[in-house]
Amino acid sequence: MARIQLCGITKRFGPVTAVNNLDLDIEDGEFFTLLGPPGAGKTTTLRVIVGLETPDAGDVLLDGERVNDIYPGNRDIAMIFQNLALYPDKTVFDNIAYPLRERRVDKQSIRAQVQEVARVLRIEPLLQRKPGQLSGGERQRVAIGRAIVRRPRAYLMDEPLSALDALLRLEMRVELKRLQRDLGQTLVYVTHDQIEAMSMSDRIGVLHRGTLLQVDTPEMVYNQPANRFVATVIGNPPTNFIPVRLEDGMLVHPGFRAALTRPVEVGGAERLEIAIRPENIAVYPSASAPAGAIRAEVFVIEPLGAEIVVDLDIAGTIVKAVVPAPFAADVGQPVWVVFEAQAVNLLDSATERFVAYGLTEPLVSFVQNEEAGTMP
Repeated sequence: MARIQLCGITKRFGPVTAVNNLDLDIEDGEFFTLLGPPGAGKTTTLRVIVGLETPDAGDVLLDGERVNDIYPGNRDIAMIFQNLALYPDKTVFDNIAYPLRERRVDKQSIRAQVQEVARVLRIEPLLQRKPGQLSGGERQRVAIGRAIVRRPRAYLMDEPLSALDALLRLEMRVELKRLQRDLGQTLVYVTHDQIEAMSMSDRIGVLHRGTLLQVDTPEMVYNQPANRFVATVIGNPPTNFIPVRLEDGMLVHPGFRAALTRPVEVGGAERLEIAIRPENIAVYPSASAPAGAIRAEVFVIEPLGAEIVVDLDIAGTIVKAVVPAPFAADVGQPVWVVFEAQAVNLLDSATERFVAYGLTEPLVSFVQNEEAGTMP
């Protein structure tokens, strides 16, 4: 197993800075995910760790040892690429056995180790087939088997599930999490898929344009994002941002008012936004809504089976809410919405950073505003 530390890593490709002064500490035995859109610097970071790229600045440490000048093959790290790179003319057995043969392991040990890996990955009946005879999920398991048979210090995976269909991705997420737990080894996983990151990781690092924006548990990244980008990249549908102005301890919007329930240091911010996720908004089709409900109008309805995404117009601001099906309202019909007070966060529009969270206790209390159409 291995602890991986990146200290001030910068990597440039000509005028483009792919990774910018990256500090990261990945714990021994951790399932750590780097999440970000294409071009964020995720793959470059993996390649720096394994040694396929040399950083322009900074150090890579494995268990406290600086490895910048150590050849990739001698770092004892396995990397699984998106394209899997299996040998098409070799059987599954031979594909998995290849790293052991390169190390000149004896035949009896090779057979025993390959059989054990095949048992763990549940691909024992496939050992005599070739990659062209396998499904996408089976080929993925073979690529993983070829990596784990070496028993390396750590595993790096670069978008390994992106080429699979939705059902196979779901199956392989479960398998990868189970496998990492059983092996107890460090795994660094790269993806642009927030569901993969949230469902498998012990911690998530969010990258954007080469800069690490936040590192935390999936729960904290979801509930207390560091800035607007993190709040947008985590969650589907993404977070709603509602512009407000601060007046005498009140957050004022044309459609509602909200009183701050505790002091908030906004640092002189002139423009603020309420941030709330769609699943934390309740929608009532009639005026019998609870106190503090806000009047809105149905703008668009997006059926998703058991759930429905409802786009609401609140005094000119479009807000998404996720409600259970069926939904008893039509487009253009007035409805009343209630924001879950403990799920309301407050953002500084200028810096795009959050200035207050309502996770542990309510941040705001919505009050009646008859002129704006808020219902009691």
